[in-house]
Amino acid sequence: MGRHLIRVCIRCSGCGCRGRVPWFGSGATYAIRVFAMRADWDGVWHSTQNVTPHSQVVTFTVPGCAPAAEATTTTTTTVPPGAVDTGFNPNVEPFLRSVLAVAVQSDGKIIIGGSFTTVGGTARNYVARLNSDGSLDTGFNPPDVSHFVRAVAVQSDGKILIGGSFLTVGGVSCQGVARLNSNGTLDTGFCPNVVTGGNGVEVVAVQSDGKIFISGDFTKVGGLSGTARNSVARLNSNGSLDTGFDPDANGAVNSAVLQSDGKIIIGGTFTTVGGTARNRVARLESNGTLDTGFNPNASSNVLAVAVQSDGKIIIGGNFFTVGGTARNLVARLNSDGTLDPGFNPNVNGIVYSAVVQSDGKIIIGGSFTTVGGTERNYVARLNSDGSLDAGFDPNANEAIRAVAVQSDGKVIIGGSFTTVGGTTRNRLARLS
Repeated sequence: MGRHLIRVCIRCSGCGCRGRVPWFGSGATYAIRVFAMRADWDGVWHSTQNVTPHSQVVTFTVPGCAPAAEATTTTTTTVPPGAVDTGFNPNVEPFLRSVLAVAVQSDGKIIIGGSFTTVGGTARNYVARLNSDGSLDTGFNPPDVSHFVRAVAVQSDGKILIGGSFLTVGGVSCQGVARLNSNGTLDTGFCPNVVTGGNGVEVVAVQSDGKIFISGDFTKVGGLSGTARNSVARLNSNGSLDTGFDPDANGAVNSAVLQSDGKIIIGGTFTTVGGTARNRVARLESNGTLDTGFNPNASSNVLAVAVQSDGKIIIGGNFFTVGGTARNLVARLNSDGTLDPGFNPNVNGIVYSAVVQSDGKIIIGGSFTTVGGTERNYVARLNSDGSLDAGFDPNANEAIRAVAVQSDGKVIIGGSFTTVGGTTRNRLARLS
């Protein structure tokens, strides 16, 4: 609980009542302390309590009445936004490793990728699946991946795509991109063999037609004797190359997002796309050609992109200007690529991840420690106008590399941190 106040409302139909208030799934019990009591029009007494960490039973009685037996109580608790989910603790190890990618399945299970080798004390090389409570899904035991997994995506049929800098999966040559069956076994019929450099494949995204968009730092698809594809490619659903899609970026494409109209926003270190100048952020038509009317012109690398429901685009990275206007590390673009002048969070460190919530608020993760001059360690939430959400302060102790939002609104963060809000959480945590 830390310093946060939890409010509990208890409605009793007798002259008095007493009871314990359980904390969410942790097994701890907290006392209730009366600070207000009133009778409603129906003659039923109501009391609003503070929860205090003393594990005692407190009896409160209506004045003038004999004490009643212990009553059945109904409690409603509210957890501060950004508080750590105390029942979710996967414990991803070892030290100095990271969770680099997170995806949530439709059943609530969670796929993670990164540089880790154990989850909850059980060996899992670079990819694992968690149950919705954070425990390891022991029925999902992928064959050993030879190097880091930097991207994960879930297909509608439950199969799982992974991207990274690996060369083999379970000893089978399957460089850069692989597909796992829903039980974690390798889909041996899907091995595009992407010839990678640096971080390898950093983005894997499934289109509505089943085709698979990939981007990162690579030069060929189909092995050393395959087809040239510089940093961006599209695969057919069987893993073969979509030969009609060839954007041709001249540098790494570290981030990308699919728009609902089929266009694709890409961000990275590149300065040209298809031979045309585009500094670090561009938009592709659905066939892979450059959208010539979209040219934001970021001054340095764009490492995170997200699209709002209104078509505006969030970008994050290590840039300091967009279109010649000062913007420190995070900015918003209008749908035509021009800078949104009213959105200026002013972050002091690199932004690696950005996700838009259903209410329009924006979660950002990275290596920053202030937002708009206010302390926010590595993860923050912005209001829809770019101002800091002052009530959301998880306070991680190291960089956040991945952010995902569950259907219930809870936020999963992955990175290299070991504590969140002062609570031990090794490289993966869930927030309210």
